[in-house]
Amino acid sequence: MPMAMTIEMKVETNIENHSWAIKMAKHVMVMNRQLKSRLLAMIGCRLLCTNKIHSQKTARKKLKIKSISSEGEN
Repeated sequence: MPMAMTIEMKVETNIENHSWAIKMAKHVMVMNRQLKSRLLAMIGCRLLCTNKIHSQKTARKKLKIKSISSEGEN
């Protein structure tokens, strides 16, 4: 009987460890999904901000070019 109890305890421990590993793997996958989502949001924000800055710089350059060309005509 003690041999059977020992085997039963080992099986129970193994099942508990397996369940814990599955639970942790699922948790890691959820965290990974959240991090991917945040990373994509940050990349999108950075792209939008870069485009705004770029368009502001080109608008300033266009204004400078127009003002220089209008001064040259006078």
